[in-house]
Amino acid sequence: MNARVLIPTRSEPWRARGRGRRSAGAAALVAGALAGCAILQGPPEVTPPEAPTVRVLRFMPPDEQDQLFSQKARFLPGDWLDRLVCPVGDQPGWRLLSHEGLVARYRVACPGSKALFVQLDFARAPPAAPVPLRLADAAGFPKYREAMVDLAHQHPKAALQAIDRARELSPQEPLYQRQRVYLLYAAGRLPEAIVEADALLRAQPNALLYKYRALAARDLGLKEEVLASVEGVLRTCPRAHPLYADALCAKGMYLSAEHQPHGEAIMVAACRLKDQSCCAQLEALRAERAKAAARALQMANDLAASRALRVRVVPREEAKSKPSQPGTPGPAQAKPTRSQDPNP
Repeated sequence: MNARVLIPTRSEPWRARGRGRRSAGAAALVAGALAGCAILQGPPEVTPPEAPTVRVLRFMPPDEQDQLFSQKARFLPGDWLDRLVCPVGDQPGWRLLSHEGLVARYRVACPGSKALFVQLDFARAPPAAPVPLRLADAAGFPKYREAMVDLAHQHPKAALQAIDRARELSPQEPLYQRQRVYLLYAAGRLPEAIVEADALLRAQPNALLYKYRALAARDLGLKEEVLASVEGVLRTCPRAHPLYADALCAKGMYLSAEHQPHGEAIMVAACRLKDQSCCAQLEALRAERAKAAARALQMANDLAASRALRVRVVPREEAKSKPSQPGTPGPAQAKPTRSQDPNP
């Protein structure tokens, strides 16, 4: 029986040695992966969830959203931004700049002030308002928003009821108190608006309250009260705020209507504050004055011409109608000559 003799070649030991190295490397990789999995293992509440995208949040059921986020930490960015109040008392405008996951960046600008940039993380508690802004009281804010919606839909009575409820929930909030004065003016309750504005102004002067008071006094025909309210706006409002230029223009218009010499100069100062509406009103006032001056000059010329014509015409008519005096020769009598004298 012939036996087969296996003679190893030169490459076989190297092939066996390489197979051993690959098996050892694979074993090391598996061991490392198992060790990494052991490190990542832990209680579910310790491991933070991955932040979902906006599309996932949009279609996620509410119960799953409550499990993913804490109910106290969630807030709506629109509610937080709408509660911001500027130093003068009005509310800023805001605009979304970017949105990535649960983090959004907004541009917030008060009238007459530099814009602020706010970054909000919806997964955390709402932050404090950036300086110098503040947040209106949250208790009465839903009713305040309801009042603004009713006012936009021309329902002032419903808006007054909503703002009264907001004041009951937040009695110390100045924003809701000032807005009630404006709603009284919008509802046509002008004397009540002036009385309530005076009560609030005694506690804390405010440019917006003076503005609402001036509007009510204007509709009532109280010029002195209008000018007093305009002066209050100029005292309490910053010069950079658009309301300051509006008040300055209103003062100039009232003084110009009273034919005061410095009324137009005040309107020019308001126009220099980049109040385009006041510039347009100033041009209209100047055009009206030019037309009035042209009419007055035409009337004066017509009057002078009629007087000159009367001076030329009336003496001839008077000469014809004037009777002759006794002893003077009339137009029909002729002076006697020497040859006609009866007593030579």
